[in-house]
Amino acid sequence: MPLPSALLNKLKKRGIIKEENSQLDEEEPERKRPVDENKLCDGEKADNEKKYPPFAEHCPNKYNPFHVCVEFCHLNWGPKFNVYQLQMEYLEAKHHLLLTYPLAPGWREMFDEGSGQHYFWYPPSGLVSWLPPSHPEAKVTLPCYKHGQNNFRLACLESIQLEENDDNEVKVKMASTIDNVDVENEDNVE
Repeated sequence: MPLPSALLNKLKKRGIIKEENSQLDEEEPERKRPVDENKLCDGEKADNEKKYPPFAEHCPNKYNPFHVCVEFCHLNWGPKFNVYQLQMEYLEAKHHLLLTYPLAPGWREMFDEGSGQHYFWYPPSGLVSWLPPSHPEAKVTLPCYKHGQNNFRLACLESIQLEENDDNEVKVKMASTIDNVDVENEDNVE
């Protein structure tokens, strides 16, 4: 059904309807098809997706070898804390802690932007601690990303060993069943 001429002229003046398309609209209305995101062209997908680095800077799972950071990680795990935004009570408590338990030579005080806390790092060995190493409750350990790397390597080695053991067990089972079949056949023949 064509539009009334007065309405059509107003829409043309506003730029809603172009003169060339007005004839097509009058003859046959264009059908709108639902857009399937999976069927978008590669060019359209590239325009819709933002480019992010492979890991979100403060994602808690970035050291997990099975985790791949997606847009959610980049949007939600941005830098939350800044050294200059820390509360005075925290800074006073940290200063008192360092006066009571001074750092051993070679240890450095570092700031973790993800948690907003200071930690202590020993660069030659890569050891870290949330408390000064001279503190009685300090737990000096490897950083979690090194634990993750070591655990991943151990898991890979274990799976390889299990596969080798499974292959050997299967071969032994097959050999024993073949031997049993041969023995049974020999008994039946005699």
